[in-house]
Amino acid sequence: MSKCQILKSREGALTETNKVLKSAVWYTASNLLIKASGFITVPIFTRILTQSEYGQYNNFLSWAAVLGVVCSMSLESTLISAKYDYRDNFSQYAFSISCMGVCFACGWWLMVVCAMGPASTIMDLQPVYINAMFIYLAFQPVVNIFQAYERFQFKYVATVVTSAAVSLGSALMSVALILVANLGLMGAIAGRVVPMATVGIVLMMILYRQGKKIDVSAWKYALPIALPFVPHLLAMTLLGSLNKIFIQQMYGAEQNALYSLANNCALVISLLTTSLNGAFAPWLGEKLAEHNYEITKRLSRPYVGLFALLASGVCLLAPEIMLILGGEEYLGAAKLIPAISMGAVFQFVYCMYVNIEQFEKKTVGMAAASVSAAGLNALLDYLVLPKYGYEFAAAATALSYGWLLFVHMLLVKRMGLTKAYDTRYILLSLACCGVVFWGVSLLYSNIAIRVLCGLIVAVVLIKQLPRLRQAMSS
Repeated sequence: MSKCQILKSREGALTETNKVLKSAVWYTASNLLIKASGFITVPIFTRILTQSEYGQYNNFLSWAAVLGVVCSMSLESTLISAKYDYRDNFSQYAFSISCMGVCFACGWWLMVVCAMGPASTIMDLQPVYINAMFIYLAFQPVVNIFQAYERFQFKYVATVVTSAAVSLGSALMSVALILVANLGLMGAIAGRVVPMATVGIVLMMILYRQGKKIDVSAWKYALPIALPFVPHLLAMTLLGSLNKIFIQQMYGAEQNALYSLANNCALVISLLTTSLNGAFAPWLGEKLAEHNYEITKRLSRPYVGLFALLASGVCLLAPEIMLILGGEEYLGAAKLIPAISMGAVFQFVYCMYVNIEQFEKKTVGMAAASVSAAGLNALLDYLVLPKYGYEFAAAATALSYGWLLFVHMLLVKRMGLTKAYDTRYILLSLACCGVVFWGVSLLYSNIAIRVLCGLIVAVVLIKQLPRLRQAMSS
């Protein structure tokens, strides 16, 4: 290869790296925007809604979350493999599965309407709110698929604009309908539904202009991949809720409040997982399609190291984060953060292996892994919480996520693709995280040492970023 060709190759790789990194940064920003708007509306809603209305609103959100898993089937998860199997008509594929998501949600809506009486009793929601929920669920898959479609092309502007329109639009409209129109609960729910439906219609028109027509073969392609996601996501939703249910029943609302706030504190780490994986998955798909396992293996080291450092930083700041979110009466729950953080690190790493399973279209094992992890969490809660107290709930969830990672590593090993990552480095990093998080929990009473450790983490983090960029540009 001539010197000129080498330079052009390096320039192309650098351009691709910048594109991926920009996508990661902006996708993280859009996720922060969504989460921030959610945090802002909580104290507002508790003050402008009655206690009964606020309880019903959260009941609406809970059912929307559960039914959203069933209605959407996580069709956007099929894009990691479809980008290559449908490389010549990727836009048509995205439009086709968007239509599929809308049709599937409407099918569930029709079944619920036919049994509206029992459904209203079970959900403890009035029919008007159930109908509003299904309008929301009909367009949610469109938004999710469009954002994933843009990410897999390393485009970030539309993703940020979409996130802003949905999240900020929901917050502003809900508050306006409650305060100005005095609509109470109806205003809160309408403010949630209208922006999602409006943005969904606009995005469907955009996807139609690019995709032109529905490809039924895309439906046949997506279903076998997406269907196993239903029990997988339901189990993961249950995995995140079991502790709160058990703590509420065994120890009451006060301990549940402590655990819930500590869990919300660790959502910062989960947000990092979602954001980094949103940019990593498209890049990984390209390299797997090229069978370029050497570069994915090399990248896995700084990628895991970067996340471990970020999680360590959050862990170090746990008392301050708890103080900001809940006040001094919640400071005692800071001791739960290390175990919750460890669970979040396990969650981050298992997502790396799930990406490979999605690319290979081997998703049946994912459902079994998630159900087994949820079952393990329930068993640990039932057996150990009465004896050791609610604090063990965080450790139970961490162990369950550790088991989930172990199963996914075995599934990828059966595919013969463990060579895609540096397994030894990953396991060593996990062991180091366990030691570091335990050590950090002993330092919460000494702010000077924690500040010093935080500075060390920041320095190492800054040095880690060039390694990540260099690995991606290779």
